[in-house]
Amino acid sequence: MGRRDGNWIGALVLAWAVAGCSQPADTAATAADPALREPADLLLVNAAVYTLVPDAPWAEALAIADGRILAVGSTAEVTGRYAGEVRDLQGAMVLPGFHDAHAHPISGGIQSLQCDLTAAATVAETLALIAACHRDFPDTEAAEDDWLVGGGWNLGLFPDANPSKRLLDDIVGDRPVYLEGEDGHSGWASSEALARAGISADTEDPPLGVIERDASGEPTGTLRETAQELVRGQLPPITDAMRVAGALAA
Repeated sequence: MGRRDGNWIGALVLAWAVAGCSQPADTAATAADPALREPADLLLVNAAVYTLVPDAPWAEALAIADGRILAVGSTAEVTGRYAGEVRDLQGAMVLPGFHDAHAHPISGGIQSLQCDLTAAATVAETLALIAACHRDFPDTEAAEDDWLVGGGWNLGLFPDANPSKRLLDDIVGDRPVYLEGEDGHSGWASSEALARAGISADTEDPPLGVIERDASGEPTGTLRETAQELVRGQLPPITDAMRVAGALAA
């Protein structure tokens, strides 16, 4: 989805509440004279608009201006009353915005200043970003000592959401690397990071945590939930300066 698409979706997210009180567009006086149509930024037409209004749960079109929904109705009603950019959705669904329940601005901001993998859409892009981080952050506050730290990798890119330590080892060699998954409940560690944390085939899963393993019982490099703390405990400490920088970045 492009940045332009995000603009009109943002309008829906910000303004859907008005849909419940918006009236169907009355075209009786305007359809005959296009010059009388009211201005709008965007008309979404030929769509399946789910309004969440119990008495009228479905509509076909809506008009948006200044981040607000002006009217919801049929394509004929909306285009008859409003003039603006028309986007034919060809039956696609339009829904109210989905909102994350919470956010972690400081830790998320810190991660954005470390090895940030959130932009990667493929495994190849993920590995390319890690290689760039390994090259560009050899000795920074975000990668204090010899650690490379970051996160944001997409779990869905890897089989069973379980990326291998070998993918990291091939890039960084014996450098300790720890990268938190975009879900916040998974971590990806290099072989050296696992070794520094004392994680081996003999290490038991901690309570409420999982050390992912291959068929031989060897840790693969992916850690779930509290198992992440085994490596996190070895990371360079987060300083007050990093917290301030993270908050400002967020």
